[in-house]
Amino acid sequence: MLLRRPRYGQHCVVIAANKSDLLSALEQLAHELDAGQVLRGEPLAARGLTLSTEKLALMTLWRASEQEEVRRRLDTVTSLNPDINVPAYPLDSKRYWIDDREDEQVADASASTQADSALSTEAFVEELRAAVSDLLGFAPDELSRDVLIEELGLDSLSALKLLAPYQQRCPGLQAHDLFKYPTLEDLAAGIAATGAESAAVVEDKVIAEAPRESASPAVFGRMAQWLSYGEGRSVILAPPLNTSAEAWTQQINALTQSGRRVLIPIYPGHKDCPSYAATFSLERLAEDMAIFIKQELNRGAVDLVGWSLGDCLSCLIAIHHPDLVRSLTLISTAPNFGEDVFGNTLDLHDELKAHRDILEIVFDGAEDIVASLGAGAPMSVLRYYYDALMCFDVNARLGGIAMPVLLTHGQNDCIIDEATFDRLRRIPQAAELVVKGHGHFIPLTASQFFNTQLLHFLNGEVIG
Repeated sequence: MLLRRPRYGQHCVVIAANKSDLLSALEQLAHELDAGQVLRGEPLAARGLTLSTEKLALMTLWRASEQEEVRRRLDTVTSLNPDINVPAYPLDSKRYWIDDREDEQVADASASTQADSALSTEAFVEELRAAVSDLLGFAPDELSRDVLIEELGLDSLSALKLLAPYQQRCPGLQAHDLFKYPTLEDLAAGIAATGAESAAVVEDKVIAEAPRESASPAVFGRMAQWLSYGEGRSVILAPPLNTSAEAWTQQINALTQSGRRVLIPIYPGHKDCPSYAATFSLERLAEDMAIFIKQELNRGAVDLVGWSLGDCLSCLIAIHHPDLVRSLTLISTAPNFGEDVFGNTLDLHDELKAHRDILEIVFDGAEDIVASLGAGAPMSVLRYYYDALMCFDVNARLGGIAMPVLLTHGQNDCIIDEATFDRLRRIPQAAELVVKGHGHFIPLTASQFFNTQLLHFLNGEVIG
């Protein structure tokens, strides 16, 4: 079992032969952490790590989601020693949270159902105030019970950390539920109601969701801002949510050196671009990008390269304005997303950290890779995007995408599974690029291979 202490950037490995040993080891670890006996911020070697080479290799493979190799190594061990019983279930890196706050009102996991029903909204308010104070550095007395959540400065990662202990105790609570509640008091009431298996939600406490995508996009004024690099045939690189142009660092040079002009949108609410929250939808943003292509480029069709959120926007442009799109490259995307799209944020952060060695070189030794890639969108903005992504669905329109398409998928993608990727194969002229050993961040983690294949595709050459 690998334990992660998000607040301290710390990982601990616990090895146990049975449930009893595991519980004892966890109890001892918790005691050491609370007593300050475990060093924080020190390299593993300084902590006297006693893992064998074999166990350290297994842990490294498991963290990198190399499940087949982990299973192969374990099967080799069991073949040599029949007394060892390796479980049949997959080693799927599921995330379990250990609540390490000192608040005595935090319920013990073994009696969570009874404790949750007994805790009052007031108790949850105090817990939330303590948690926000811990996450963001506020003094507890600075946080009133009616403080607006969207004004706290939470990003997607800290928001998930805030909700995580309650999701374990209240199975009905979803990560995106945070967007429903204006204040900490409202959120506390929602947690209490969910924990008591109550479906009662006070209507005037709920913020309306972003409007669902319409079949025909309306025309609005300019929403996105644009960055331009190089000269030549235009290529648009549409980045993921809350991601800056730096995510395309390794593609910009390759494309400009091949005689192309690279254009990258800055989405509403990202960097210094106004948010337009009152009128936001993916359809409207896609239409705004189409207007830019028509009016500003004035050079006919362009090559569209989308990544995650950028894929959704690129698909909408290709569907509604096929005359503007010469070719379409879709990276790490889905024709629709479920309600867990927000909850997967932590897994994306872990994937970036698994490729830290490569990315530190790309970003010149930056210690915080996530911050280097981020576009600074606050939760007050991100909630509109997440609401829109949960409504996004182009499954019925995939057959109408008529231009050449390159589908790019990482086998270890923690967001897009194989079944989801398979639905994209309904696109008539789609070529496929499946990258083994990589996940959601192929343009960053497999840049050389991806750049070569992308240029082949843009030049009308065979992919492979």
